[in-house]
Amino acid sequence: MHLPAALRVTVRCSCVALGTRLFCSSFSSMSTMESGLLSRSLFSEVPLKRQGLPEENPHQGFDVTLTETDTFSLLDISPTIISEDAEGAEAVKHRNIHYAEFCKSRMADDNYSERSTQAFVGEPKTKHVQTNKHSSANKSTTATIWDMYDSVCQPVDAGETQEVDQEDYFVSTKKEKDKPEGSLSGDTGSTLSSVVEMETCVDSLTAESDQDKILSLESFQNSLLVMERVVVLNIFQPMLAAFRGLPVLKDPYSAEKNPAAMDQSTEDKEWFLTPTLESLWVFACPLSIGRNITSMTWNKRNPDILAVGYGDWSSGSPKPGLVCCWSLKNIMWSERVFPCHSSVTCLDFSANHPDQLAVGMYDGSVAIYNIQARNHVPCIANSCDSSKRHQQPVWQVMWTKQQLQLSGEEREEVLVSVSGDGRVTKWLILSDGFNCIDLMIVKRIQNHKEKPAGNQEQMENVLLPATPVLCVDFHPTDAGIYVIGTWDGRMHKCSFSNSAHFLDTYNKHFSPVTQVEWSLFYPDVFLSCSADWTIQLWQLDTMTPKMSFTSVQSPVDSVKWSPNCSMVFAAVYRQRLEVWDLSSSILLPTAVHHAEPGITLRSVLLAKGSDCVLVGDSVGRVTVYKLKNFRAGKQKQVNNLDDIMQAVPGSLYD
Repeated sequence: MHLPAALRVTVRCSCVALGTRLFCSSFSSMSTMESGLLSRSLFSEVPLKRQGLPEENPHQGFDVTLTETDTFSLLDISPTIISEDAEGAEAVKHRNIHYAEFCKSRMADDNYSERSTQAFVGEPKTKHVQTNKHSSANKSTTATIWDMYDSVCQPVDAGETQEVDQEDYFVSTKKEKDKPEGSLSGDTGSTLSSVVEMETCVDSLTAESDQDKILSLESFQNSLLVMERVVVLNIFQPMLAAFRGLPVLKDPYSAEKNPAAMDQSTEDKEWFLTPTLESLWVFACPLSIGRNITSMTWNKRNPDILAVGYGDWSSGSPKPGLVCCWSLKNIMWSERVFPCHSSVTCLDFSANHPDQLAVGMYDGSVAIYNIQARNHVPCIANSCDSSKRHQQPVWQVMWTKQQLQLSGEEREEVLVSVSGDGRVTKWLILSDGFNCIDLMIVKRIQNHKEKPAGNQEQMENVLLPATPVLCVDFHPTDAGIYVIGTWDGRMHKCSFSNSAHFLDTYNKHFSPVTQVEWSLFYPDVFLSCSADWTIQLWQLDTMTPKMSFTSVQSPVDSVKWSPNCSMVFAAVYRQRLEVWDLSSSILLPTAVHHAEPGITLRSVLLAKGSDCVLVGDSVGRVTVYKLKNFRAGKQKQVNNLDDIMQAVPGSLYD
C-alpha cells in the first residue's frame, strides 16, 4: 500500500534581478490531499504574502514549482492472480501443473498420512465439540520369515491397492454422511443397528466364501502340512531323538548344570543295568482305535514311512479293512488312509517302486495301492474281479526280484502271494488286467498207507485236499529259492524253476507255521515260529533246526530278525513280547514286556538304523519301544552267529 507524499511549493519571482527565491509560507489546507493531485484552479484561491517586493509593481509575474517527496511502503503483498497475457503466464501454468501432480502422487507415499495437525503458532485456543464415543481394540500379529518371503515373491500392485483403499474410504465416508444427525431416538437406533447387522452379515458371508477358496488351495494345504509337521516334531523331539539315537536338545535356559557330564554318568550306569523296553509313543488315530492290527511293514526306500493293516474276522463275518500309512514326521495322524472292502491280512512295499503297496485281504483279493495318489482312486490293481483270484484268505504278499530269461543281469520285480487255498501265486499287471500264474499248489500228502497182504506191506501215495499256506519268504541272495510254511506244520523249500516238486521239507513243527524269516546277515539261516509254542533256527541245507527257543506255553504269532544285529530277534506270544539277544543268552529272552489285561499283541516289527521295536495290538495301537541297555552289535555279526550255532551241540535238538 502506497501513501501520497507531502507537497512542497516553491515560488520563484521573475522581477528580482538577483534571483531571489520567495517561498510560500503555508499550504496547510492543501499539504495532503485524498487524490494526491493538484489542479491549477486551486492556486488562484491561495493567498500569497509578498515579502521584499516593491509596491510600485504589484502585478509582476513569478513562477511556482511543485516537488514531491520520496514514496515509502508500509505493506507490500504480491498478487496471486496474473493475466494470461502477462510475460510469466506460461511459467506459472507449468508450476501449477507440477504441483497438482505432486499432490496426486503424495497419496502413495509411505511417509504420507492423512490426518489433522495443529501448528504451534501462538497460544492454542480451547474448543469444545460433541462426538460419538471412540472404541478401541488391541490387535497383534506376527510376521514370519515365510510371510516376508511370500510378500517379496508375490508383490501387490500399489496402484490397485490404493484405488481399492480409496473406494472403501469414500464408501465409508458416504455412509457416515448419510446418517441422520440429531438425537438418537429408539427408532433411529434400531434402524442403525439393523443396517450395521446387515453389513456385518454381508461381510461375514464374503469372508466365509474367501476362506473356502483359501482352504481349497493346494499351496495352502501344503503349508498346513508343513506347519503341522514342524509343531509335532517340536513336541516329540525327545522321543524322536531317542528313536534315531540322537542327543536330546537341552533347554539353554534350564537350571541343570553340566548336562554332558550327566549324560556320561547316565551311560556309565546303564551299562550295568538290565536290558529293558521303554515306551516312546503310540501310532493311533480315531480311525484306527478299536481295530485289530494284522500286519506292519516299512517302506524299503524311505524308512520313515510305516504301513499298518487293520482287519477283524474273529466273529465269523469279516469286517471292512483299513490301511494307514504313518510317517515319523507326523506321528499323531496318518498321512494316507485307504479303506478296503475286506479285512486286511498282509502288506508289503515294492523295492523298485516304493510308492506301490501290495495288500492281501481275507476274501482272497490282492490289491496294489499308490500311496502318492491324492485322488479318490489310489488303487491301481485289484484281483477281486479276476477269475483266478484266491478262494481263501491271502495270508502273505511279498515283492521279489526275478531273473529274466533273456538276460542274466536284468531283474524285474514280481508280486507273490500265498493263500489258504494252497496256492503260491505270482501276479502281473498286464494290458488285459491284473492276472496271475500259479508257482505251486501245495497238496496234503500222506506218505504211506499200510495194507496187510500176507507178509508184505504195500506203500502208496494218497493226494488229499490242498494244504493252506500261511507264510513265505525268499532267499536274500538267490531270489529263485523260497520257503513256505503250511497249516500242518511242515515247511517246504521251493524253487521258481520247479513248480511240481519241493526241493526239501523241514519237519519239526507239529502245529501251523505262522512266520518264516530269513536272516539279512547270514543268508543260509532263517527263523520259523509256530502255534506249538516254539521258535526254530534253521540252516538251509540242514533238515533239523540248529536251535530251538521256548519260554512260555503260548502260540507264537510273529517273529522278526533285527535289521541291525544278526543275533537279535523279537517274537510275539499273544500276551507277551520277547526280545532275544543270542550273544547274551540262548535259553532265556533278554527283555520281556507283558501286554495290558484284555489286550492281545498281534504283530511285531523292528526299525532299521534304530534300537526300537514296534508292536501292534488288538485295539488299533502301534507302540514304539526303545531297547535300552542292549549291548549287542558291537562285534562282527556273521562270525558271532556262526560261532554260536557251531557251539550248540546238535544232539540237543535232534
